[in-house]
Amino acid sequence: MVLGVVATAWRDFVDLEVYRFGGAAILDGLPLYDVAEPDSGLLFTYPPFAALLMTVLALPPEVLTVGLWTGVSVGALAVTLRVFAQELRVRATPGLIAVLTVGMLVLDPVRETLEFGQVNLVLMALVSYDVLANRGRSAGVLVGVAAGVKLTPLVFVVLLFAVGRRRDAARALTAFLGTVLVGVLVVPRDSVAYWLHSVWDSERVGNLEFVRNQALSGTLTRVGHHEPSTLLWFVVAAAAGVALLGLAVAWWRVGGRDVGLLLAAGAMLLCSPISWDHHFVWVAPLLLVLAVRGPVWAVALVGVVGLVGARVAVPHGSQRELTWSWVDQLAGNGYCWLVLVLGTAAIQPLVAGRIRPLTSPSVSLPPEAEGAEYLRTTESPSSRNDRSWPPAMNG
Repeated sequence: MVLGVVATAWRDFVDLEVYRFGGAAILDGLPLYDVAEPDSGLLFTYPPFAALLMTVLALPPEVLTVGLWTGVSVGALAVTLRVFAQELRVRATPGLIAVLTVGMLVLDPVRETLEFGQVNLVLMALVSYDVLANRGRSAGVLVGVAAGVKLTPLVFVVLLFAVGRRRDAARALTAFLGTVLVGVLVVPRDSVAYWLHSVWDSERVGNLEFVRNQALSGTLTRVGHHEPSTLLWFVVAAAAGVALLGLAVAWWRVGGRDVGLLLAAGAMLLCSPISWDHHFVWVAPLLLVLAVRGPVWAVALVGVVGLVGARVAVPHGSQRELTWSWVDQLAGNGYCWLVLVLGTAAIQPLVAGRIRPLTSPSVSLPPEAEGAEYLRTTESPSSRNDRSWPPAMNG
């Protein structure tokens, strides 16, 4: 309750109010996608299954919901950091994870997610745990559930399949289809409205040129000073997505599962029709991975972009993004450039054959669980300098 009072005084939690509105619409039998949340004027844009889950958020008083949701989101960040720390073979003590979690709260996407009451940190935790830590027969299910809440995590189903975890990919896809079926059975009218109409209407989400949209669609719109054709966006997004997923698979197969997951997340964020800047909460585990694997320049780059964000130093709103200079383009498309720069830098270690796993996995996994290509080798102390990602740039 105390956390809720403090958090409510801090921000208005506009997205959480939309979630509560969607959940209340389900409980009251009102059309889910036809009416906007009265205070913000925002429409509910997630699948019907998400609204069914969000009925839980609509039941308690606002202050209690805010407190619980903020606590859950911070806890989800801690789960993600612990999963990545364990993958990096860092001794993930409670004290270390607590320090890391508090430190990551200052990052712009994390801070914005908490201020808006967004679901980003929870979805990141579900995906990270399921892909990197869940080795049981339920592996893949949480990815499917995350995709049922927000469609973009379907990218990780492709990743699981491509790295040889076909059973996990099948479970993820089955779980996702299960969420669709639940929506059809419980709220058939809203399901028809969503899957036949709302999901295809990009105008429900927002304007492409707005600086907060850091997907390729936003960057192309701002660089070209007008909205690109669907064909142009599709070609550019498909090329970037295939390249990043290809790099993700390559890193995974040589033992860099953490890097592979982050590259897949980058593909998801860039190729989504719209990715707001607060969706880039993946910079938190990225900073941790770079602190262990990467050179100083990469840590500094991610730290600066993550702390400052992309909208501070540029004119924005009222379509002023369409008049940006080239200097504005550099700063205002910061998250997009960050993914592209780090993705490009991730190529060199693969080509040079300089990647080795951090150490041998603590659990011996069958080929069908990890893919026959997964290397179970041990890194010697002398090879530590050969596993940097991205590579250090000299000259």
